[in-house]
Amino acid sequence: MNLNCRERAGVTIVRLSDRATSLALDVAAKDLIARGRRRLVLDLAGISSLSDGDMGDLVSGLAAVDRAGGRMKLLHAAGGVRSLLDQTGLSRVFEIYDDEDTAVRSFAPATDPSADNPHSEVFIG
Repeated sequence: MNLNCRERAGVTIVRLSDRATSLALDVAAKDLIARGRRRLVLDLAGISSLSDGDMGDLVSGLAAVDRAGGRMKLLHAAGGVRSLLDQTGLSRVFEIYDDEDTAVRSFAPATDPSADNPHSEVFIG
């Protein structure tokens, strides 16, 4: 399994899909943090629903990124996913964006001008 990750203006954009497991997200987040990627956007466009475990993993990921001195935001949380985030109060915990440009601009300017790498992927065995 792989989670598609790419860099844009020093921000790592992680595209999730319904096929991504909680374990894959956890491993990917730890790997990205270990590689110094602390400005993360999780693109939920490929997610049709969230389980209780998925929501817990999102919160755990947010806490891990926060502990590492970074920030994690959500992108394209629509329909039932957005409704569930609203109902559980998680929409007040996460910054949620409807378009990628705004999500990327919401971070402070990158310190590494060579941070754009559209070919970066995280592979999970």
